[in-house]
Amino acid sequence: MKDGLVPKTKYEIVVKSSKFRQIEKYSNKFIKSASPFMGKYKEKWVLDSLHQWSRQWEYPYIIEKASELKPESIAVDLGSGVSFLPYYLKGNKFFKEVIAFDYDNSLSAVYDKINASMPIKVKFVNGDLRHLQLKPNSIDFAYSVSVLEHTDNFNLILNNIYQILKPGGKLS
Repeated sequence: MKDGLVPKTKYEIVVKSSKFRQIEKYSNKFIKSASPFMGKYKEKWVLDSLHQWSRQWEYPYIIEKASELKPESIAVDLGSGVSFLPYYLKGNKFFKEVIAFDYDNSLSAVYDKINASMPIKVKFVNGDLRHLQLKPNSIDFAYSVSVLEHTDNFNLILNNIYQILKPGGKLS
């Protein structure tokens, strides 16, 4: 997959796997719990992000990469929007802390409401990827699902990400 394209056979293996069914079950439960708090976000984006065609490959990929790190690690979802993924990663003890980072300041209230209703808490940070407000060398794992390719100042953003990563930190 040097060119970044996923053969249909590999894609089908992922979406038919028992691991995917586990992820899907969690996503469905999250949607049911979080939906009442999503407000206008539901009009901007889909509630069931897992069943967007690319997310069915991207989310399991991120989860697989997350499984390679130590559970005491800290992760940041860059351009998080609102989805089950940060909660899944924290709830399944991949990380001690997961930060959802997004440009949309209206998501702060959404995360506050979701966090108040769930036993798992995800920290939300509002900000611009071009000006990350996270401490240098503070993050073990940074990931972004279908966001970076839609940004300008790509090199600046990557430099900012590498500054927040701890030595040996991973970007996916």
